[in-house]
Amino acid sequence: MHRRAHDLDELWLEADTEAFALNLALHPAPSTRSIGPSLSEINQLDFYAIPDADGTQADECSSQSSTSTVGPLEVKSHRPEMPTDKTSKAYSQIDVTRVRAEMQLIVKQLQLENAQLKKRLKASEAVAAKQKQQLQTKHNLKLAAKDRQLASLQAQLDAQAGAHTSLHSTISDLEIQVTDLQFEMKMMDKAYANERAAWVEKERMLRLLQS
Repeated sequence: MHRRAHDLDELWLEADTEAFALNLALHPAPSTRSIGPSLSEINQLDFYAIPDADGTQADECSSQSSTSTVGPLEVKSHRPEMPTDKTSKAYSQIDVTRVRAEMQLIVKQLQLENAQLKKRLKASEAVAAKQKQQLQTKHNLKLAAKDRQLASLQAQLDAQAGAHTSLHSTISDLEIQVTDLQFEMKMMDKAYANERAAWVEKERMLRLLQS
């Protein structure tokens, strides 16, 4: 900001200097010192008509001009007046200089604002890129966590499926064992019934023999 203000002050100083120089050309300051007559005016003077210190004429040949007195010499200024067209041109040049200075100030200000906007845009792009990278990293971390969670759930499901299969296999084995036991119990019951019937018949025969 300090450099920007310094540049603007330099442009204003340059414009004011040019305007001041043109203003001096248009309106020169009056000179306080006396300006002597020009060479042509000196040559046109009639020195014989000028009275001496005692009041007598310098020469009788100039008697016709002896009765005349020389008044104060009117010295014209040798500084020519500026014509109207030149004045208008100078004023136009002053206006052009001021307009050019104002345009330079506007252009400089726009350039500075453009540079500031570019800096802000670059900073905004950097912030946006950083935020995007942070969001992408956060998203990747979430995806990785979800993948790990899904992998863990899949492992648990596979383990449960394996346990379920093993349980079904165990149930099938137990059913076979139960069937075998039922058959064995049936055979044992049948053998016991046969043995008991044979023993009962044997006891009956022994009783008959003893009687």
